[in-house]
Amino acid sequence: MPCTAASPQLLRHRYPATPDGVRSALVDGMRKLVPLSLSPEDLAAIELVLAELLNNVAEHAYGGSGRGELDLSLTAEPDALAVMVTDEGAAMPGGPAGPAPAPPNPASLPEGGFGWMLIRAHARDIVYRRSPGRNRLCLRILTGRD
Repeated sequence: MPCTAASPQLLRHRYPATPDGVRSALVDGMRKLVPLSLSPEDLAAIELVLAELLNNVAEHAYGGSGRGELDLSLTAEPDALAVMVTDEGAAMPGGPAGPAPAPPNPASLPEGGFGWMLIRAHARDIVYRRSPGRNRLCLRILTGRD
């Protein structure tokens, strides 16, 4: 279950919610995964999900202002990577709850628009909570580790 750290955390760090901060979080996170000897497919899925999550926080929770911070926590589980992202930005409208909608016509989407479809395709156990002034999104990305 995400957000319950039964295993030691690989990474827990705060980053500025800026393009450079997101880049640093991705680099740090991917470096922490090296000792796990994950497959190239698992690494690609993890990097994609992390990039979407972190960019969404920077762009939407803080409106691209660069004035906030985000916290990234990664925990290796026997068969998954547990991810937790927290921030103090705006609430996620509607949250990620509910079944994945049918894929939209790509021509009808603005630039981007595929983020949650990509996240849902690779992540499980997605849980979003909003407490006063704070967002917490937890999920698991299944890996080939056992």
